[in-house]
Amino acid sequence: MLGEDAAIFADQRRTTRLLWPSTLAHRNLGKEGIWGGEGSGGIKENVQEEEQVSEGQHVSMLCPPLTYAKRSLITFLPLFAVPLPSYAFAFTKPGERLDPRADVFSNRPWPGTHGGKTATAILMKQDDSGKWEVLSIGEQAVLAVSNMRPTDRKKHFFVRHFKMQLYEPATNSQLMIEDSHSSIKLKAVDVIGGLLGHIKGASLKQVRLATRATINEDDVLWVVTVPAIWREGAKKLMREAAETGGLIRSGNSASLLFALEPEAASMWCLTNSQLAAEKGNTIVVADCGGGTIDVTVHTIVDASEITVKEAVPCGGGDFGSHEINKQFFKLMNDVVGRLAISEFEKKHPAVWVELENAWEKAKCTFTGSENTAVTLPSEIARHFERNCADYNKMHSGNFVIEDDRLYIQPADMMKLFAPAIQTTVAHIRDTLAKSREASAVLLVGNFANSAILQAEFRKAFETPKCKVVVPSQPGDCVMKGAVLLGNAPQSVTERISRFAFGTDFCPRFDPKVHSIRHKKIIEGKEYAANQASWFVEYGEKVPFGKIVSQTFFPIRSGQNSVVFNVFEGRAAGITYLTEMERNVRKLGILSSAEAKPSLIKQGVKFSMLFGFSEIRVLAETADGRITSATLNYD
Repeated sequence: MLGEDAAIFADQRRTTRLLWPSTLAHRNLGKEGIWGGEGSGGIKENVQEEEQVSEGQHVSMLCPPLTYAKRSLITFLPLFAVPLPSYAFAFTKPGERLDPRADVFSNRPWPGTHGGKTATAILMKQDDSGKWEVLSIGEQAVLAVSNMRPTDRKKHFFVRHFKMQLYEPATNSQLMIEDSHSSIKLKAVDVIGGLLGHIKGASLKQVRLATRATINEDDVLWVVTVPAIWREGAKKLMREAAETGGLIRSGNSASLLFALEPEAASMWCLTNSQLAAEKGNTIVVADCGGGTIDVTVHTIVDASEITVKEAVPCGGGDFGSHEINKQFFKLMNDVVGRLAISEFEKKHPAVWVELENAWEKAKCTFTGSENTAVTLPSEIARHFERNCADYNKMHSGNFVIEDDRLYIQPADMMKLFAPAIQTTVAHIRDTLAKSREASAVLLVGNFANSAILQAEFRKAFETPKCKVVVPSQPGDCVMKGAVLLGNAPQSVTERISRFAFGTDFCPRFDPKVHSIRHKKIIEGKEYAANQASWFVEYGEKVPFGKIVSQTFFPIRSGQNSVVFNVFEGRAAGITYLTEMERNVRKLGILSSAEAKPSLIKQGVKFSMLFGFSEIRVLAETADGRITSATLNYD
């Protein structure tokens, strides 16, 4: 039961522990564990201690495997990094760091491409049993759709650039992804799971063929990259998708880690000598992709071991290079007419895909000084030509249509680029203002290949004391760096929490402390409802492997489980937790497995691990039995 009964604990006790990186680097913590979601926190009167954690069951369950010698006969165990929809891999050496030049390999070119990256696209069709199966991904999927007859297209599910839908704050496992052409809706878990499963099959096949080795899938560590600005609900969805795709056997498996994309890029460039590593230096990492811009600021802690800590909370937004696409298709709508464009897209989906591809090629090759030509479908070209003169007059444009080709002059092309680039530069400038003087701004991601973006970054940020660094193959830095982070996640020694995470609970009512509006009478006793209990505070510096444990005691008789509301706080000093409070958002419900009421009465200890790329939680009853704790997002 929720509402008044959601936080039914009169007292709590708190301990804070640190799992030191030096300890982690030399321990085998096992391949399976119970961990996941976010949780609840403490109050001022909590007892708080910090200690180095020794071997213990609950610690092993919270932590990922940081050495992988599960079987003594295995010398090298495979590690795969998967930034959708590509991958890199390495064979880890227990107790040793990876050599980025010798140990890290990327995938062979996908069909229809000349490199390891391919389009974020998937084509699916329902089989005779009603199950949706993956036909192709990436450029193969795009090509297949462009060659389909309109009647066949309606029977298929095709989407591209769908990662952006996981950016929404309220993302959870029920998220649906729609194919706008066929009007088919599928669960995001199934779509992304299908894509991950396809990549799994391709990656394992490549490694087996190249090495002639027998690979036990239970020995594989999968590292999936995610934007640093994604919320925990999106990561939970990705875990479920990985289970659907067959990468892991359960959503709580420790065989799956997440790597935050700008962190992965930072690790790759520092380790691979593409960026000078000097202790105390601060670097700004701008991961500029198609959908999002991810920005993190790292201070180098150890230049020889290459460890860093977060100097400013990571940030960013949904203003990647797809924003330029929006500007181009807005131009189409403005000149041709929104209704005409919409009807054409629905009637000719294959031709529409060809237009999207033609624009993508033009955008990616534009350097700033040359005219750009985009071939338009004949029907669209006629509409455009009819209205072009009026549009040019009203907007000071110089667009020309000849032989169904739209010619765009450099000045007009720059106007299409301007919103995305201006927003990105402004965000980096704001980030720099919050940090100590940076020695470098690192520009990575596929959008970093743009000569326009590179020029604007150098113009805005290059100084004698700060270099703008664009590594060779900036689009591969995240993919390869994720392998390094998977092998040594403790390389990021400290992060800064972007939000407070906690729960509401009910201490005994004290009129000197609590507002009368929060007073509740439960089983004849007075309690203060909706009191904030934070596990981690907004803006708190969180060292790698920090475990916060709190023991809660029930105030209702006969309870056999624990159920909480879980909240996210976007400011400091929040004391009450309801959905009506400012800067507070309810994330979901945290619950423990059922146990005997007599055990619940003695208290349930929730332990949460912070400082990794995701927040993990488990519950422990008074008899020491570890039970799973589940966080379901609203």
